Amino acid sequence: MQRNIALVLCAVFFAIALLFATRPASAAPAAKAAVVSAQRAEEVVASANSDKYHRLTCDYADNILEENKVYYKTPADAERDDKYACSVCRP
Repeated sequence: MQRNIALVLCAVFFAIALLFATRPASAAPAAKAAVVSAQRAEEVVASANSDKYHRLTCDYADNILEENKVYYKTPADAERDDKYACSVCRP
């Protein structure tokens, strides 16, 4: 009885492993960041309430509320608006 249960569990785990091994690469979280950066290749984002600007893929940019986000085409545009580069993502 225990041997049958073990065989069934092995078969289930094998099927799950095959499912994840054949999953398309676009389902990976890094693919989302690549899509965002491709859409806005040169843009950086800053908060209206802060003096820092970030890459769109920066973890700190994710924390900015959508209504406070200010987008710039280039880092130079952000610096003209008295913003400083993030020391983590280094845009």
